[in-house]
Amino acid sequence: MRSFDPRRVGSLECRAWETYYRRKWAAFLVASDRWVEAGNDPAIPLLAEERALLVRSYAALLAAVHG
Repeated sequence: MRSFDPRRVGSLECRAWETYYRRKWAAFLVASDRWVEAGNDPAIPLLAEERALLVRSYAALLAAVHG
């Protein structure tokens, strides 16, 4: 598993939700960082990797909360 800064990830996710709910679409779309830089191709492995990392992180959070 890769190393990451939980404060940075939390901040980015918060920014994404804030821009989404305030309907600041340009800012919301820019928050998808590497996927956007890669051309927004839904078929690239990066998207599946990001999804898997999110699922694992939320599963770990759920386990910690209910553990």
